[in-house]
Formats: sequence, structure tokens, C-alpha cells
Amino acid sequence: MTLLDQIENFEKNTGYKISNSLKSTLEKTNGLEGEWISKIEKFKNWTPIKKHQWFLNDEFTKEEEIKIKDTYVIGDIMINSHQWGIKFNNKGEKEIIMELDTFDKVADSLEDFILKFNKEPYDLVK
Repeated sequence: MTLLDQIENFEKNTGYKISNSLKSTLEKTNGLEGEWISKIEKFKNWTPIKKHQWFLNDEFTKEEEIKIKDTYVIGDIMINSHQWGIKFNNKGEKEIIMELDTFDKVADSLEDFILKFNKEPYDLVK
């Protein structure tokens, strides 16, 4: 299955509209390994936060529930010491990247995240 097929299936199954900038970035870089034992997973391995192995037993506060809604785990650093997530929307607007210990935004797009990731991935954790 091609990346475009995966994206089409994702959009159909979730109701999220993937932004054109994210599609373009994924076509250039779909998965990446970096320093500090860090990685960005291939698109096909992105997992809803509540179904990800490191969050299965977590209980989220009402405030956290709002922050993690529509969020998928896309990568980690130091063998799951910290995870990063991408927050989708159903309008096809730009997605944001968050550090998932604090739910703070670390990048305005996957492209911006990759630039920071390639420079110093440990700067992307709190």
C-alpha cells in the first residue's frame, strides 16, 4: 500500500483531513531516526494516544482529555522516555506537534518539527 493510499484510508476511517503541507512533508520524509535514540515513526505506525502502549493505563484529567483529543503518537526519544504526538483536525488545517509529557506544543507543523529534530531532538522535550 502506498503512502497516498495510507493517507486516504486514514482520512476515510478517522474523518480527519490531512493538510497539504503534511502530505508534502510525508512524501519527502516518512519516518526518521535521529540522535539520542530518537525516531519519528512511519505514518502507518502512528497510533492514537489512548491506544499507544505507553498510555494504555493512563488516566487523563478533563484538561488533558481536551489536549489529547485527536492526537496520535508519532515518535519518541531515549527509548520512549518522552513521546511526541501530532494533533489533527477535521478541517485540513495545519497540524501541531506536542511533547506528550506536558502536552506542550513544540512545533507548528511536521516540517518544522523535523527541522528541529534534525538539529537537536532533545530540545523538543521538557
